[in-house]
Amino acid sequence: MARRLARKIARRVPRSFGRDELESAAMLGLTEAALRYDSTRGEPFVAYAAKRIRGAVLDELRRRDALTRRRRAEARKLSEVTRELEARHGRKATVEELGAELGMSTEEVHDAQTRLQAPTLVPLDDVRDAPSAQVSRPIDEQVELRRRSTALRSALDKLGKRELMVLSMYYQEGLTQKEIGAVFGVSESRICQLRTRALRTLRGAMQELA
Repeated sequence: MARRLARKIARRVPRSFGRDELESAAMLGLTEAALRYDSTRGEPFVAYAAKRIRGAVLDELRRRDALTRRRRAEARKLSEVTRELEARHGRKATVEELGAELGMSTEEVHDAQTRLQAPTLVPLDDVRDAPSAQVSRPIDEQVELRRRSTALRSALDKLGKRELMVLSMYYQEGLTQKEIGAVFGVSESRICQLRTRALRTLRGAMQELA
């Protein structure tokens, strides 16, 4: 499970961040989960461990990301000014011209150019199930999406705790029905029944909007 979660996150970041390192972080997260797990709280270990593993992988990505948000902004600004100067003069912009335009020393321009060439991550706040790009939608479509979202949340509130956990483990954490069954101590077919019943409830809520 730890390796599967690490691979899932790895697919969303540049290849320069090796899978092996992320899997190692995931295993450390699993170890931490084993040490900190408190069975008296009633949360299944697999669900608890999944959160710890995910957090450990994201922490590793943050640690390895050398660029702060401020420096990223500087690099983007440099890129914009470079294009503007080259379009204006019809040639490659010099470091001195860039420095004068940006109010930076030549050393600062060189540093910003180095950062601009460095591989960057997908913003870590967006790693968790984020769309690849923001799409501008018509107002009426935004209203409809909000209406459906509200209905879906209301339907989720009506599900039992076990049904919610099954959906979370299956669709968010990527566990198989057999693995979920092992967590709850029930058969794979019972998990299938719970998942099917929960989906039927959610689909019914959506169909009522049609």
